[in-house]
Amino acid sequence: MCGIGGEVLKNKQKKLIALRARNAGIAINYRGNESAGITITDGINLRTQKGYGEFIEAIPLTWAELKKGLAAIFQNRYSTTGSGVNQTERTRQKPINPLIEFEDMEDLPGLANCQPFYLDSEKLRINIALVQNGNLTNLSEIKTFLDKHGINEFLTETDTELIVRLIVYFLENPPHNKAKGKHRIVTAIKTTMQKIKGAYSCLLLTNEGIFAFRDPHGIRPLKIAETPDSFIFASEPVAWHGREATYLGNVSPGQIIEARIGSKTLKTHQGVKKSKRAFCIFEDIYLQAGYNEKVAVIRKKFGERLFDLHAKPGIVIPIMNSGEIAALGYHSSQSLKFPGKSFYWPALYKNPHVGRTFLEPDEEDRIKKNKKKYFTLFKALKKELYFLAKMQKEIWLIFIDDSLVRSNVSRTLIKIVRQCLKELYPDIYAKIKIAWLLSSPPYTHPCFYGVDTYNVNDLIAAKFDSNIKKIRQSINASYLGYLPIEDTLTIAAEVHGLKSIDFCCACFTGKYPVKIDPQQTKMCLVI
Repeated sequence: MCGIGGEVLKNKQKKLIALRARNAGIAINYRGNESAGITITDGINLRTQKGYGEFIEAIPLTWAELKKGLAAIFQNRYSTTGSGVNQTERTRQKPINPLIEFEDMEDLPGLANCQPFYLDSEKLRINIALVQNGNLTNLSEIKTFLDKHGINEFLTETDTELIVRLIVYFLENPPHNKAKGKHRIVTAIKTTMQKIKGAYSCLLLTNEGIFAFRDPHGIRPLKIAETPDSFIFASEPVAWHGREATYLGNVSPGQIIEARIGSKTLKTHQGVKKSKRAFCIFEDIYLQAGYNEKVAVIRKKFGERLFDLHAKPGIVIPIMNSGEIAALGYHSSQSLKFPGKSFYWPALYKNPHVGRTFLEPDEEDRIKKNKKKYFTLFKALKKELYFLAKMQKEIWLIFIDDSLVRSNVSRTLIKIVRQCLKELYPDIYAKIKIAWLLSSPPYTHPCFYGVDTYNVNDLIAAKFDSNIKKIRQSINASYLGYLPIEDTLTIAAEVHGLKSIDFCCACFTGKYPVKIDPQQTKMCLVI
């Protein structure tokens, strides 16, 4: 689920390309907050800066303001292969000297796995850097191939390094000696794409420009925009928000897009044959920002359908921010059916300075962060609660969340909510019921394509075999409701102009579009 992006100038007049990359990285920081990195080129050399935590703290502004260049790539890391940097390590590390390039630093704990990953070919005198969003599924097969060709020492624990190693190998050993000059790098990428399997959206930077490529199923997003002086690639459009940019579309599944420094046009190559489309449905449910037009429409429709299935009068409370739009959709339908008994209030206000707890690599950090993340605003509901108490036997608080994965958020919040309500309204507390509604189906299977849910024992729906009663009791809710997979896919397909079969929903169904190795874990490359 990492956030990646890059920009390449259409002319050869150097600009503050690192600062542009930093701003874009800050904009999509919700896709990863363990560490961040930028690599830029001036057309001759590549320079990298990496750091712990979110972009604003990981990449010093003083470094970005000093670095002019012609192209750059960046990544916000959410670790899905290789060890991450937990909150304790991030906070205790000394600030990185902004004037020192990453290549000149001593090894820092956990930071080697942060991207961009850099490698050079001494044989060809070519330097490359790469960022990836996704996960490869045939790691043992790739390592066997590399080992066979004498490549068995690695600098990181990530599958991203394996991609770069393959590209450099095929640069130095082009198939059939057909790749010459400018075509060499494209041929190396094509040959690499024929070797790797799984989910990958990648940006490769050389001193010639950026080469974007995406897996043949299109599992993870990768979009393109154009400004008067550049081409931009990013996981999501918000990366270029506020700039004079025109959205051009997606990097298509199996495609390579070549954006060379100084060129006013993009070149397109088919890296591998396009396979059955399988865009991750969880991107629409949770991963992407709600201020994407299509995502917003989808989530509103999810909420409306939730009401059709789980209609209740009462007070709708969104789990900010991912459940907010679905909650508005639910309430818009609710207010029509239950006029006078329908209310909406963000009673759990999210601290804007605490990021997504889902992103933390450690369970303990996720729980701690949850406790700091929300403020309870139930005093403001006094009038509504007492009004409903007079009108009916039960007072329903209807919480709308995007999903229930490990249940850390729901269990923690329900405990906080119950305690708060008991203290504030002891005389009507017995009437108050909590409905927890999810704008997605039960999350029952691990994701092997870029979300850190490898351990099936952590998934509450899998633990209780999707038994609604047992899951509800586990989180201490009065009522629990999901959105069926059929409705989820139908709504998303309609908005995207796709078919219901064009999505990967393996985390809900166990049907994986790319063959997986069930023995593969997040730490499988750790030696």
